[in-house]
Amino acid sequence: MKRLTAILVTLVMASGLFGCSIASIREEVTGLTVGDVERAKKKFTKVIPIDAVTCVEKTGGVIICNMNALLTGTLVNNTTDSFYLRAARFDKFYSNCVNTTDVGILIKPAGPGKSLVEVFSENSFLAEAVSIELFRLLEQK
Repeated sequence: MKRLTAILVTLVMASGLFGCSIASIREEVTGLTVGDVERAKKKFTKVIPIDAVTCVEKTGGVIICNMNALLTGTLVNNTTDSFYLRAARFDKFYSNCVNTTDVGILIKPAGPGKSLVEVFSENSFLAEAVSIELFRLLEQK
């Protein structure tokens, strides 16, 4: 227990020295969460004219096939019928990021046959590039 405490104290002190926030350290360890996407001040949102389940399926395909990225986590909230996808390794799609930079995508029903898609990343330029391509491909028939 002492060793774990020492490691955590060292990480916190080092993060201050190197300009990293505690949130950045937590993100590196756990990745983006649903709450990160919901609370984000700068996120990219759009209502897509397809149902949420189809939207999730198409989003997964776009991330893997079109952006050469990797889905690193998925979560389904049965209460709200919302879906959360986390992806990384966008370095082949977007050159100004490291391969561990996460993008969180939250998909919620927005009425019959419609979905609200929210895209967020700590790298807002990456989030914008992903959202533009994702929204364009999701709207294609």
